[in-house]
Amino acid sequence: MANGDEEPQGGAKCGLTQSSGDRHQSLFETACPACASPQLFPWVTKRSPLDGLRFSLVKCGACNSAFVNPRPDPAYLEQFYSGNENSQIVSLISHPAEMRCEMVLNAEREFPNTSVDAKRFASYCRELSPGNRFLDVGAAFGFGAKAAQDRGFQVTAIEPSAVSVEIIRQMTGIEAVPEMLSETFIEANESGFDVVLMSQVLEHIPDLETTLIAIHKLLGPNGIAAIAVPHFGSLLSTLQGKNDMFIIPPEHVNFFSKKGLKALFERHGFTCSEIHTISRINMKRVGNRVPIPIARRPISQMIQSILHLSDHFDYGMFINAYFRKTTN
Repeated sequence: MANGDEEPQGGAKCGLTQSSGDRHQSLFETACPACASPQLFPWVTKRSPLDGLRFSLVKCGACNSAFVNPRPDPAYLEQFYSGNENSQIVSLISHPAEMRCEMVLNAEREFPNTSVDAKRFASYCRELSPGNRFLDVGAAFGFGAKAAQDRGFQVTAIEPSAVSVEIIRQMTGIEAVPEMLSETFIEANESGFDVVLMSQVLEHIPDLETTLIAIHKLLGPNGIAAIAVPHFGSLLSTLQGKNDMFIIPPEHVNFFSKKGLKALFERHGFTCSEIHTISRINMKRVGNRVPIPIARRPISQMIQSILHLSDHFDYGMFINAYFRKTTN
């Protein structure tokens, strides 16, 4: 099958065993990590283009989310990420440190994307938040932290990439914590924030239970968890099916529907204050792929119109959601 797809074999296997030939795998989930339903069925197997390992994907019949099952082993993921920086980071590393921040800003000026999302998140959070203490988890290049600063938040950033930490420092003056969430950080900052932002993070994390417990601990009373993830169930995702561009294990291991994401947070002491979808594609790149120059503009406009329509009916490419902590 195309793009490394293989048809699922047999039924959904659940338990604590693993194949000796699949040492990258950890354990089989017996219930959906999002909604906790046991209604699981096999969907497809994906082969990683980077190391050739196979990852089985399971769908949930209750919330229509999907996830990699068995879950990738944490040690394997740490090794995977340490050896596979994303293409933008690789490009930045090849340039002097003093040039990197300006390169990131120039790329954003060419196609305003992350900064637009960051401003929208900061505006919603300013409206919903009970206070000014803001934590950006997986802060990337700092656009979310900068937008929160501009709206009066006192910002703490967490980011494991050393290159990104330096760019955050240049862009915001913030000295980011060079890690993902650790037990030490969580215990030292319990109830220490009014907002926790996780933009394009949860799709990467195999242990959702521990992560949700951490978010809950970090937030004070009535605090807001602001979340962005790819939308498994968007118009584009539905059309692409098993070739969905966001189904890229082991980098992505969770594929959330709106129902699944809401269920995940509701199970951990949150209520949903706002949820919507949004689509954004670099139309210049799309147009450049059209072989007939005269057709580039109308095709790009047609695609843009379809994406706007999908957002209107809540079938956009990304879920943006804001969850309020309701239990202590």
